[in-house]
Amino acid sequence: MKCKKCRKEFTFTKEEKKFWYEGLKFRKESVPVHCLSCRKQIRKEKLQNKRLSEILKKDSKDMTIEELYELVQIYDEWKINDKFNLYNKILKAKKK
Repeated sequence: MKCKKCRKEFTFTKEEKKFWYEGLKFRKESVPVHCLSCRKQIRKEKLQNKRLSEILKKDSKDMTIEELYELVQIYDEWKINDKFNLYNKILKAKKK
């Protein structure tokens, strides 16, 4: 199979099939369109996006240092420099 995201060839192993069809209860005609590595990355990004949504519901002055640190980490990983710089500045000010 060829991954839709990274375009690399991958094998849908018998262990993955068993997990998909018996554990997750996918339909038998379901097949992955992404390799395992890309599927993990997609899940990670979805979790990060959910966490961003939770934190950003708050006003920045009400965010904890831990929450601000999470924002900075995620925006840095996603290479969104303007948001990284904004929340990093707020984080540094809050630490003082």
